[in-house]
Amino acid sequence: MSVKVENVIEGSYGYKAGIRACDEILKINSHEIFDVLDYRFYIQSKKLNIEMLRNGESVNVNIRKSDEFADIVAKMCEKGVRIVGGCCGTTPEYISKLCARIKDIKP
Repeated sequence: MSVKVENVIEGSYGYKAGIRACDEILKINSHEIFDVLDYRFYIQSKKLNIEMLRNGESVNVNIRKSDEFADIVAKMCEKGVRIVGGCCGTTPEYISKLCARIKDIKP
């Protein structure tokens, strides 16, 4: 089974990862997707591996959400890292969650 993507909101995690309308989602984190309820349940994870079909071709998409980014960087800061860089995908949402996550970590 699969769930066909009808629309992808520009700027969303899925859009940024390359998911597009008409893709067919087969699995999320190795769980088969039978309906929209499965989809909504499994996308709650911080880290997603999405197996899809696009025009009959197999496509895998990996998504890391801002919460996971904040957790990873916080662990680095707890080990002594003091300067962290980002990239074009480091949005204000990521920075806000990171600041909240590391505010109590002492140098």
